Amino acid sequence: MTSRPRKAIRSSGWKTDFFIGFPDGLLLFLFLTQLLHGKELTVQSFYNINLTFLLIATIIIAIAMYRANKGSEDDGLLTTGEKEKLENLDINNQTIDHIASEMQKDEQKWQQVLVDERVTLADYSLWHALRSAFFTGIFFMAGGLVPMAPYFMDENFNSASSYSIILCVVAITWFAFTKSSLTKSKIIPILARNIFIGALVLFASYALSLAF
Repeated sequence: MTSRPRKAIRSSGWKTDFFIGFPDGLLLFLFLTQLLHGKELTVQSFYNINLTFLLIATIIIAIAMYRANKGSEDDGLLTTGEKEKLENLDINNQTIDHIASEMQKDEQKWQQVLVDERVTLADYSLWHALRSAFFTGIFFMAGGLVPMAPYFMDENFNSASSYSIILCVVAITWFAFTKSSLTKSKIIPILARNIFIGALVLFASYALSLAF
Protein backbone atom coordinates (compact mmCIF):
# COMPACT_ATOMS: atom_id res chain seq x y z
CA MET A 1 0.00 0.00 0.00
CA THR A 2 1.09 3.58 -0.59
CA SER A 3 2.20 5.93 2.15
CA ARG A 4 3.49 9.47 2.41
CA PRO A 5 5.87 11.41 4.66
CA ARG A 6 4.39 12.38 8.00
CA LYS A 7 2.42 15.60 7.70
CA ALA A 8 0.52 17.61 10.28
CA ILE A 9 -2.27 20.16 10.09
CA ARG A 10 -0.66 23.58 10.29
CA SER A 11 -2.93 26.60 10.06
CA SER A 12 -2.15 29.90 11.77
CA GLY A 13 -0.40 29.15 15.05
CA TRP A 14 -1.99 30.55 18.18
CA LYS A 15 -4.96 31.81 16.17
CA THR A 16 -6.04 28.28 15.33
CA ASP A 17 -5.51 27.23 18.95
CA PHE A 18 -7.69 30.17 20.05
CA PHE A 19 -10.44 29.46 17.49
CA ILE A 20 -10.65 25.85 18.69
CA GLY A 21 -10.00 26.08 22.41
CA PHE A 22 -11.86 29.17 23.61
CA PRO A 23 -15.37 28.55 22.19
CA ASP A 24 -15.25 24.83 23.00
CA GLY A 25 -14.40 25.56 26.63
CA LEU A 26 -17.01 28.29 26.92
CA LEU A 27 -19.85 26.28 25.41
CA LEU A 28 -19.01 23.07 27.26
CA PHE A 29 -19.01 24.75 30.66
CA LEU A 30 -22.01 26.89 29.85
CA PHE A 31 -23.77 23.58 29.35
CA LEU A 32 -22.34 21.98 32.49
CA THR A 33 -22.94 24.91 34.84
CA GLN A 34 -26.50 25.38 33.61
CA LEU A 35 -27.13 21.68 34.00
CA LEU A 36 -25.73 21.43 37.54
CA HIS A 37 -26.65 24.69 39.21
CA GLY A 38 -30.24 23.61 39.84
CA LYS A 39 -29.29 20.24 41.28
CA GLU A 40 -29.17 19.48 44.97
CA LEU A 41 -25.45 20.03 45.31
CA THR A 42 -23.51 21.85 47.97
CA VAL A 43 -21.62 24.93 46.83
CA GLN A 44 -18.30 23.16 47.31
CA SER A 45 -19.48 20.08 45.42
CA PHE A 46 -20.55 22.28 42.51
CA TYR A 47 -17.13 23.90 42.44
CA ASN A 48 -15.32 20.58 42.76
CA ILE A 49 -17.25 18.94 39.91
CA ASN A 50 -16.75 21.84 37.53
CA LEU A 51 -13.08 22.39 38.32
CA THR A 52 -12.27 18.67 38.12
CA PHE A 53 -14.08 18.37 34.81
CA LEU A 54 -12.31 21.50 33.55
CA LEU A 55 -8.92 19.99 34.36
CA ILE A 56 -9.75 16.64 32.75
CA ALA A 57 -11.31 18.22 29.64
CA THR A 58 -8.32 20.56 29.23
CA ILE A 59 -5.93 17.60 29.30
CA ILE A 60 -8.07 15.70 26.78
CA ILE A 61 -8.27 18.57 24.28
CA ALA A 62 -4.54 19.25 24.65
CA ILE A 63 -3.79 15.62 23.84
CA ALA A 64 -6.19 15.74 20.89
CA MET A 65 -4.46 18.83 19.51
CA TYR A 66 -1.06 17.24 19.98
CA ARG A 67 -2.18 14.19 18.00
CA ALA A 68 -3.69 16.40 15.27
CA ASN A 69 -0.41 18.30 14.94
CA LYS A 70 1.64 15.13 15.26
CA GLY A 71 0.17 13.68 12.10
CA SER A 72 0.85 10.17 10.85
CA GLU A 73 2.86 8.56 8.11
CA ASP A 74 -0.20 6.76 6.76
CA ASP A 75 -3.14 9.03 7.61
CA GLY A 76 -6.13 8.06 5.52
CA LEU A 77 -4.40 5.15 3.79
CA LEU A 78 -4.56 1.41 4.30
CA THR A 79 -1.37 0.32 6.05
CA THR A 80 0.45 -2.95 5.53
CA GLY A 81 -0.57 -4.08 9.02
CA GLU A 82 -4.22 -3.30 8.35
CA LYS A 83 -4.06 -5.21 5.06
CA GLU A 84 -2.62 -8.25 6.84
CA LYS A 85 -5.43 -8.15 9.42
CA LEU A 86 -8.01 -8.11 6.62
CA GLU A 87 -6.29 -11.04 4.93
CA ASN A 88 -6.41 -12.97 8.20
CA LEU A 89 -10.18 -12.49 8.15
CA ASP A 90 -10.30 -14.40 4.85
CA ILE A 91 -11.30 -11.29 2.89
CA ASN A 92 -10.35 -11.67 -0.77
CA ASN A 93 -7.81 -9.39 -2.45
CA GLN A 94 -10.43 -7.74 -4.65
CA THR A 95 -12.37 -6.55 -1.62
CA ILE A 96 -9.20 -5.40 0.13
CA ASP A 97 -8.14 -3.45 -2.96
CA HIS A 98 -11.60 -1.85 -3.11
CA ILE A 99 -11.32 -0.81 0.56
CA ALA A 100 -7.88 0.68 -0.09
CA SER A 101 -9.19 2.52 -3.15
CA GLU A 102 -12.11 4.03 -1.23
CA MET A 103 -9.81 5.10 1.60
CA GLN A 104 -7.53 6.80 -0.91
CA LYS A 105 -10.52 8.62 -2.45
CA ASP A 106 -11.58 9.80 1.02
CA GLU A 107 -8.03 11.00 1.65
CA GLN A 108 -8.06 12.98 -1.59
CA LYS A 109 -11.39 14.58 -0.62
CA TRP A 110 -9.92 15.49 2.78
CA GLN A 111 -6.91 17.08 1.08
CA GLN A 112 -9.30 19.17 -1.02
CA VAL A 113 -11.15 20.28 2.11
CA LEU A 114 -7.84 21.46 3.55
CA VAL A 115 -7.17 23.41 0.37
CA ASP A 116 -10.66 24.96 0.36
CA GLU A 117 -10.33 25.98 4.02
CA ARG A 118 -6.81 27.28 3.40
CA VAL A 119 -5.32 24.95 6.00
CA THR A 120 -1.76 24.00 5.12
CA LEU A 121 0.05 20.77 5.81
CA ALA A 122 3.58 21.05 7.14
CA ASP A 123 6.29 18.61 8.13
CA TYR A 124 5.76 17.28 11.62
CA SER A 125 7.44 19.27 14.37
CA LEU A 126 7.45 18.08 17.98
CA TRP A 127 7.87 21.64 19.23
CA HIS A 128 4.90 22.90 17.21
CA ALA A 129 2.73 19.99 18.33
CA LEU A 130 3.55 20.59 22.01
CA ARG A 131 3.11 24.35 21.70
CA SER A 132 -0.26 23.98 19.97
CA ALA A 133 -1.45 21.48 22.58
CA PHE A 134 -0.40 23.84 25.39
CA PHE A 135 -2.03 26.97 23.99
CA THR A 136 -5.22 25.17 22.95
CA GLY A 137 -5.47 23.87 26.52
CA ILE A 138 -4.92 27.39 27.91
CA PHE A 139 -7.56 28.90 25.63
CA PHE A 140 -9.95 26.06 26.43
CA MET A 141 -9.49 26.64 30.16
CA ALA A 142 -9.99 30.39 29.73
CA GLY A 143 -13.21 29.77 27.83
CA GLY A 144 -14.40 27.33 30.48
CA LEU A 145 -13.82 29.84 33.26
CA VAL A 146 -16.09 32.43 31.61
CA PRO A 147 -19.42 30.75 32.47
CA MET A 148 -18.02 29.59 35.81
CA ALA A 149 -16.85 33.02 37.02
CA PRO A 150 -20.25 34.34 38.23
CA TYR A 151 -20.73 31.22 40.38
CA PHE A 152 -17.44 31.95 42.18
CA MET A 153 -18.54 35.52 42.88
CA ASP A 154 -22.14 34.77 43.92
CA GLU A 155 -23.13 31.64 45.81
CA ASN A 156 -26.78 32.33 45.01
CA PHE A 157 -26.66 30.10 41.97
CA ASN A 158 -30.01 31.24 40.57
CA SER A 159 -28.79 34.81 40.12
CA ALA A 160 -25.29 33.61 39.18
CA SER A 161 -26.84 31.57 36.38
CA SER A 162 -28.38 34.68 34.82
CA TYR A 163 -25.09 36.59 35.04
CA SER A 164 -23.29 33.58 33.57
CA ILE A 165 -25.56 33.56 30.51
CA ILE A 166 -25.11 37.32 30.01
CA LEU A 167 -21.34 37.03 30.36
CA CYS A 168 -21.29 34.15 27.86
CA VAL A 169 -23.29 36.18 25.31
CA VAL A 170 -20.79 39.03 25.68
CA ALA A 171 -17.86 36.60 25.38
CA ILE A 172 -19.34 34.88 22.30
CA THR A 173 -19.91 38.28 20.67
CA TRP A 174 -16.34 39.34 21.46
CA PHE A 175 -15.02 36.03 20.11
CA ALA A 176 -16.99 36.44 16.88
CA PHE A 177 -15.67 39.96 16.30
CA THR A 178 -12.13 38.85 17.13
CA LYS A 179 -12.30 35.87 14.79
CA SER A 180 -13.79 38.04 12.06
CA SER A 181 -10.96 40.54 12.43
CA LEU A 182 -8.20 37.91 12.49
CA THR A 183 -9.54 35.93 9.53
CA LYS A 184 -10.84 38.90 7.51
CA SER A 185 -14.25 37.20 7.37
CA LYS A 186 -17.74 38.66 7.59
CA ILE A 187 -18.90 39.12 11.17
CA ILE A 188 -22.61 38.29 10.74
CA PRO A 189 -22.26 34.58 9.77
CA ILE A 190 -19.67 33.97 12.52
CA LEU A 191 -21.75 35.73 15.18
CA ALA A 192 -25.00 34.08 14.07
CA ARG A 193 -23.42 30.62 14.08
CA ASN A 194 -21.95 31.03 17.55
CA ILE A 195 -25.11 32.53 19.03
CA PHE A 196 -27.13 29.70 17.51
CA ILE A 197 -24.82 27.06 18.96
CA GLY A 198 -24.95 28.80 22.34
CA ALA A 199 -28.76 28.78 22.23
CA LEU A 200 -28.72 25.06 21.42
CA VAL A 201 -26.41 24.44 24.38
CA LEU A 202 -28.77 26.31 26.71
CA PHE A 203 -31.78 24.44 25.36
CA ALA A 204 -30.02 21.08 25.76
CA SER A 205 -28.97 21.84 29.34
CA TYR A 206 -32.50 22.98 30.21
CA ALA A 207 -34.08 19.91 28.61
CA LEU A 208 -31.71 17.55 30.43
CA SER A 209 -32.21 19.29 33.75
CA LEU A 210 -35.96 18.75 33.39
CA ALA A 211 -35.50 15.13 32.35
CA PHE A 212 -33.17 14.28 35.23
